[in-house]
Amino acid sequence: MDNSVICFPVKCPCCDQESLLARGVNTIAVALATGRPLILTSNCGYHRAMWVANEIERNQIREYATALYFSMS
Repeated sequence: MDNSVICFPVKCPCCDQESLLARGVNTIAVALATGRPLILTSNCGYHRAMWVANEIERNQIREYATALYFSMS
């Protein structure tokens, strides 16, 4: 089982504070390939928000995953 993670920045939808979020590579790959919802969470100093990634966020996460794939090859 692959326990690799991808770290990417997310912005809290409440206050726009940026933090890093780590998700499993397999979780990201399945969500992006199948169109399933990708749940994001913020961990800023004031809020604990959860939301479904919109198309812009999904594309940015796809770019991070692609960069990780090419850097590992």
